Amino acid sequence: MDKSETERYITMVIDAALASEDSSVKQAYKVIAQSDGFLFIPRMPSSLILDSSLYYKIYDIVAGSLFPAYTVIRATTMQLVQREDSLSMARAFFYPWKVGVSERLVAPTYDSLPISSDRYTVTLMKGMEYDLRKAPHFIISGGSGSGKTVATKYFLNTFLRKIGTNGRLILIDVKKSHGARWAKQHPEVDLLVPNPSDRPEDFLPRVTEKLAEVIDEMNRRQDFMFNQSADKVTDYSEFGDPIFVIIEEAQALTVGLKKNLLETFQSQLKVLSLLSREANITLGIIAQSAMAEIFGGSQVRQNVGLRLLLGRIDKESAKFLFPELESGFPLPIGGKGTGIVSINDGEHIGIEPIAMPTVMEDF
Repeated sequence: MDKSETERYITMVIDAALASEDSSVKQAYKVIAQSDGFLFIPRMPSSLILDSSLYYKIYDIVAGSLFPAYTVIRATTMQLVQREDSLSMARAFFYPWKVGVSERLVAPTYDSLPISSDRYTVTLMKGMEYDLRKAPHFIISGGSGSGKTVATKYFLNTFLRKIGTNGRLILIDVKKSHGARWAKQHPEVDLLVPNPSDRPEDFLPRVTEKLAEVIDEMNRRQDFMFNQSADKVTDYSEFGDPIFVIIEEAQALTVGLKKNLLETFQSQLKVLSLLSREANITLGIIAQSAMAEIFGGSQVRQNVGLRLLLGRIDKESAKFLFPELESGFPLPIGGKGTGIVSINDGEHIGIEPIAMPTVMEDF
């Protein structure tokens, strides 16, 4: 469809859902299609109330109707933009979109995946990349059969290729599961798993000791930059290699622990999520169900750059990781590793569907 055809189609879709007095026939609004999205421009005065309820109602009306020609991105907040027009039409709702549907990456081996040559960029799909410098730290959540394990393995393999000579990839896995078995094949990974006789209260102090070691390194790097760099804006990627700290099965790690042990762990997660970006340290947390009880509140969630929810998407599964999600939208269909993602880097402004890379050697 060309621009005018797209505008007519969107207008017909909205007219079919709005009350007759609010339709385009009554000149109550008009639609303008742009390269990066479309504008819904109400003509004032109007019975339409320009609030988030109307914004997301229009989104729900249009998103499914445009798929798969366009993927309309669900913005995390209402996008009200100013226009150069008469006062009656000087404002509009903006709905970002991308043309078509982002494609899943498929390759026979990890080595053959078309990954970004930029050391701090992780390719998630064709047309979707995650910049660790702009948006460090991530949470991956998904139940059994969601593809969470395969997604985690993709991140681990990607990070392993990016750590450099003096970087570190630290993997903490309380269940000695897929990630730990993968790490056994890669001696350069700093793997921490329970000893055979460990109880949960025995293992967590070893975890907090490892995290304290990372926090000490964070402080050392920050002191180095303070003393050595005259730049007002900088980070440790200019001086040294990255550190990746990945905590697998975080939910299992925190079950049944004494309050003081749990609070120490949660405090360290908050410190790393808040302060470690400039130190070139990335924290990754993987859990079957992301809940406030794991993190000691919402502070960690608010400071992660990437939130990824795989598998079943409903209000219950999304309520902690995506509290702003009130409605559904088209998801990519085609096997494990599909879900929704939000990248908080100043360039991606909403929640998007995702299909994580598939590597055939995993199946």
